[in-house]
Amino acid sequence: MSKKAKAGPLRLASEEKLARFQSLFDRWGGYAVLVSRALPILPEVMAVLAGLARMRFSRFLAALLLGSGATALLFAWLGHASRAEPWWGMLAATVIPLAVWPVFVRLALRHR
Repeated sequence: MSKKAKAGPLRLASEEKLARFQSLFDRWGGYAVLVSRALPILPEVMAVLAGLARMRFSRFLAALLLGSGATALLFAWLGHASRAEPWWGMLAATVIPLAVWPVFVRLALRHR
């Protein structure tokens, strides 16, 4: 098959790299989707990557619901707890994702 005739994910990477990525995503994809829900931008990227890796929809959905539910509960609690002084709730809602981001990146790089 010529390079121009390649379709879909093969435009992004070789078959070997896609297989390696899929193997990595099979092992850690659920955790990545779950943790990414608390971070900016990354949830959308992880959803696309889950599709490229052909993650089982049931596993994706479970991780998505757990991650979204936990994040929603945390931020709802922060809002409730900071009613008297909303500034610290807003600060915490900003700092928590910023604190989680380097941990997520470090774990992703470690399992590369």
